[in-house]
Amino acid sequence: MLHININDSNPFVEFLEAFQKVLGGELKMFDNEQLLSVFNKKAQGHLKCVPCNGGVGLIEFDISFKEDLCLDINTSELNFLYFIYSLDGQFKVESRADNDDKIFIKKFESVIISLERPSGNRIYFEAGQKLNLTIIALNGQLYRERHKITIKNKDPLNELFASGKENPIAFLGNCDLKIAEFVKELQAITADGLIRKILIENKINEILALHLQHFLDYGNSEKLIDLSKGELTKAMDISDYIKEQPVQPHSIDSLSAKSGLSPAKLQKSFKYLYGYTVSDYVRHLRLLKSEDLIKTTDLSISEIVYAVGFNSRSYFSKIFKEKYQYSPKQYQKLFRVTTV
Repeated sequence: MLHININDSNPFVEFLEAFQKVLGGELKMFDNEQLLSVFNKKAQGHLKCVPCNGGVGLIEFDISFKEDLCLDINTSELNFLYFIYSLDGQFKVESRADNDDKIFIKKFESVIISLERPSGNRIYFEAGQKLNLTIIALNGQLYRERHKITIKNKDPLNELFASGKENPIAFLGNCDLKIAEFVKELQAITADGLIRKILIENKINEILALHLQHFLDYGNSEKLIDLSKGELTKAMDISDYIKEQPVQPHSIDSLSAKSGLSPAKLQKSFKYLYGYTVSDYVRHLRLLKSEDLIKTTDLSISEIVYAVGFNSRSYFSKIFKEKYQYSPKQYQKLFRVTTV
């Protein structure tokens, strides 16, 4: 078994360096992001680290280990929380304290690890499985200072830091597919420079908020919905299908038949995951596509209307203005002026 030791006093600096010492690979810097690429007999894939302002950072796993691996996370005087979500793959977590059992984290599940207790924590990864994990590392002191959170506030972070002294692992066994969608959006960010930094930081904070809400709701039967993990997963597959082909004449009946869910179940799943009905979700994606075409092509507005699947220019203009506060023509002129 491979062993990697991490000192949480500065995980954003030391994390990938510690992995590189054991796995090898090539470590590169892009602005403030670190990317470790490993393609050898020990691992295949990438690890990324993105520090942000205010004591928050992102660590992403997109990798498969060729040998079992133990990640040993030491504690220090700093209070850190690790919010870990599995988009794909599974792993085990344990405290180094005596008599603590390993907790098994599966796909679409999350765990919150407190590093305040002196014993530290271990994370175990089995060889041969594809891992897609998102870790938000949060420095309690810096985050509180930035957001003016005092120990007297009734805040879920304070609750987590306080409970972490006695219970270093908060296992949230209920799968949360809402987080999965936000993680996919985070991984899809392609902008560069300052825009990329802002988009990533905003998405990290949204994911962090979902983690905290999941923590607050956990065990509350009134917060549970009558949708299974399988049903939500099918709805996510339909969402991906619509994203790939937003121009197609999607109907609730055709999408229901494709998913194997009843129209009512599909609608309920979309409302839970995305806050949209199915038809509103299709329209939302078409508007996003139309905005991109306005900004990146010389197509006329009429050409864009039909290119994204709308049949009426007047209807398109109406809903575009509702979303972007400008008519398509005004938006096109505004964008071209600001980019000259």
